[in-house]
Amino acid sequence: IGWHYEGIAWNAPSSGAPVYRLYNSNAGDHHYTLAIEEKNNLVQAGWHYEGISWYSGGTTPILRLYNPNAIAGAHHYTLSEPEYNHLVTIGWKGENIGWYGEPSSSPNNDITIVDGKTYVNGILIVNKKHPLPANYNPGEDPTAKKFFMLLVSDMRRQGYSISDYYSGFRSYETQESLYRSYVNSHGQQAADRFSARPGYSEHQSGLAFDLVNGQGQLLGENGDSEAVNWLSQHAHEYGFIVRYLPGKEAITGYMAEPWHIRYVGDIAARIYQSGLTLEEYLSVSGGDYQ
Repeated sequence: IGWHYEGIAWNAPSSGAPVYRLYNSNAGDHHYTLAIEEKNNLVQAGWHYEGISWYSGGTTPILRLYNPNAIAGAHHYTLSEPEYNHLVTIGWKGENIGWYGEPSSSPNNDITIVDGKTYVNGILIVNKKHPLPANYNPGEDPTAKKFFMLLVSDMRRQGYSISDYYSGFRSYETQESLYRSYVNSHGQQAADRFSARPGYSEHQSGLAFDLVNGQGQLLGENGDSEAVNWLSQHAHEYGFIVRYLPGKEAITGYMAEPWHIRYVGDIAARIYQSGLTLEEYLSVSGGDYQ
């Protein structure tokens, strides 16, 4: 029926060989290889390297799915049951266990520290384990701001009541004052669930935005269910993810915030499709303060 056989990719009984995962944004397809030369060549050709998915051999189930909406149809493999279940809910066909392997303890392990800031695969990480320097003061990222304004404009065209006001960049000093006021009003234990300590806020990165509805309230704080649903399903089309998901407080460190979106660029769609938080997707530590 026209498939092209390309030979044996790897031998499952052999163990310890890293299986590299890449993504072709033009085809909507993932590719897996043990050959580092092939991996490097595909990256140079424009594929996005997503790290080591697993190691050959082992007894951990590797789950297989099929995406009928890809340009030519595409298979995807994952060790993550949440990712598998989420893709099934959005139309992928679950094909159960493809084979077995050994999980990678650090599937996306290109971690760099630049002037006190932590990047994983080029993505700036800001959470309760990875703070920003007090003197980091970039203002709003112009690319993130451009796509944020486009998102807001499109939401209004859809008929949702979205205010011109929003919460974007906050300096260390502004966050310090805001956090102190919440602690004074609610106590530190409660405040830590919804407000970042100075230096630990994504708003200081210039890449995070809080949407406000037409009544001046944070989107979803009191209703707005249709607008919240639209945002959760379409934010990735503008390079954003909804950062703090329901049921993920132990991982992100914060209660669910349907109004808080974070710009991550072209990987937003893949994070959204995975159903994972940024911490889970990049395999970085999160949760509470150290």
